[in-house]
Formats: sequence, structure tokens, C-alpha cells
Amino acid sequence: MSWIKFAALTMVGLALLGHGPASAQDSLESLFTPSRPASMSPADLPDDYKAYEIRLVGASNGMDMSFMWMGMAMGGGSNRDEADRVTFGLLQLGDIYWTKGESVGDGTDKLLVTYKLDLSVLDLVATNGKPPMNLQLRQVLIRSSAIGSFGPFPRATKESMLKLINAAQALNLTPTATDSPAATASHSSEPTSPEPPEFEARDASIAANTLNNIKQAALATHMYASDYDDDIPYVQSTRSAVSVLFPYSKARAIFASGHNPPRPFRLNMALAGVHISRIALPAEVVMWYEPQSDTDGRRAVAFADGHAMRLTEAEWRKASGTLSLKIPRRTRPLPADWDPANLFNK
Repeated sequence: MSWIKFAALTMVGLALLGHGPASAQDSLESLFTPSRPASMSPADLPDDYKAYEIRLVGASNGMDMSFMWMGMAMGGGSNRDEADRVTFGLLQLGDIYWTKGESVGDGTDKLLVTYKLDLSVLDLVATNGKPPMNLQLRQVLIRSSAIGSFGPFPRATKESMLKLINAAQALNLTPTATDSPAATASHSSEPTSPEPPEFEARDASIAANTLNNIKQAALATHMYASDYDDDIPYVQSTRSAVSVLFPYSKARAIFASGHNPPRPFRLNMALAGVHISRIALPAEVVMWYEPQSDTDGRRAVAFADGHAMRLTEAEWRKASGTLSLKIPRRTRPLPADWDPANLFNK
């Protein structure tokens, strides 16, 4: 057995975990055929395969599909904003199943043949949003009894998927190229002005590192939410948030600026315990922010839709109004000073 078939079977086993083994009649020959390969390039996806949102019993999808389909909004904006849209579009692509409704196996509990992008959220974190060049769709078999809900997702098409992947691979998604103060300044609603003389190259490097960190803090928050029914952690302090989110970042440094010493970011406590879908206009609601402005009068802010910017003081005064939002929660708060990662009680 080739390693790719072994890997594919391993993923099939994970998809069916807790639901019993596949039928013995589903041999390798029936599972992997020229029309049903173990994996394929997204460009080779047959036209009769369509996008579906499938929720498994006892599990939640990685990203709420109603949250945002970034691939449909790639026009306009700067390279940095487009990079943000592309990154979160890729995260949502990883939650979509492609199928034509074909099933294998005998009996009432058949296996639905689907394909899913072999895309790891952790890989995107490590590469700041840039997918591998040889991105593949892998076959995933889903037992019918494991499907909690099943519905079409017509906004996603093969063409939009390829457009998003190609855009991500074409963009230079490194922080220094997409998150520099110069790139961000072009987005300000106010007339841009040259950086003050004291804002030198070293300061620009710190600002870029800070912006990248706060973007990763927002991504870690969304990763947590994907594991907890799309609820943002209901913490009672930023310090507890850092500890709760630490397993999704493995780097405490992303929750602070690039200065020496680092300046800790703050979580918008108005969002603690909130279901993501209840956030109206997430692109305008602050999620993480730098409490102190830099020497150029700007500060790093990550918004609830995942994008991050360096805001002028005038922009911050407007955005900071979202720190006092009143959004209903549906869970109970975690204990005060909750520190599950034991980062602060050592």
C-alpha cells in the first residue's frame, strides 16, 4: 500500500472515529478509483462536485460559514487588507466539503464520498497565511449516521476556490511586505502624512512585528472559538485570555507588542463569552488592541473579523466605542484569574 493511500485511510478513520469501522466490502479498490482518487488537485475537481456545509454529530465546524466568505470580496483595498481577506477565506475553505452525493458501502449506514482541502490552520499560522504550493483535496468518507446537518453552500464554487488559492500563493503574505506602517497608512480615512522623524526604521520594524502579533492573537481566538461552538472564551481578564488561548498559539509573545520590554495587548472584554455570529459588523468591532499608541501616534488593533490595522488616534477614538458593547452571552464566565496554562502562577 502506498503511503498516500495509508494516509488517506488514516484520515478516513479519523472522520469516522466513534462510529465504527467502514464496511468490509469497501476495499481499497472501491474506495480509490480513477473517478474517486485518494487526493486530487483543486483544479482537477470534477464540475459535478458542489460545496456543502456538513456538521458532524457532536462536533462544530472550524469556522462559522455565515461569518464571512472572504473569497467573494477580493476586489479593492490594499495588499494588506487583501491578504487578511485571503487568509480567512482559506480558513473557511478548510471547512467546506465537496461532493456530488455519491456513497459507498451496503446497508442503511453508507459512507458519503467527499473531498476536503488538506489545509492545516497551524500551517497557516506558521506561514502567516500562505498555503503550500501543492495544495490538495483529500478524500474524506463520512458515515451517514455521523452527519448532524447537511446543506449546500452555493457561494463557494470551484472557480472561487481556485481564485482564492491562486491569490494566496501570489501574494507576499509576510508581515514586512503586507503589514508595514506605509502599507497601513494608505488605508487611513484621513490624509496621510510622512512619519515623524523619530519614527525610524527600527520603530517601523517593531510596528510591523506588533501588527503581526496582534493578528495572530485574533487568529488564536478564532481557533479557540472553532473548538467551543464559536464562543469567544468567557474570561474575566486579558491575563486569563492569554492563558486559555496559549494552546492555540504556543507563544505567549504574540499577546504583546514587539517593543522592549513588550507591551501586553488587551482583549475587548465586551466580546468575552460572545458567540461570533452575534457580533454585528465584525470588521468594525475591536477584538484585541494595543493600549498605548506608538511614537507615530498609531496603535495596533485586531478586529473581530480577523484583520488588523494600525489606527491613528482619531480612528482609535471611533473604534474604541466598541469596547463598551452590550452583547448577550450564552455561557457562564470562567473563574477569575483562570490560568489553565499556568503562565502566571509559577
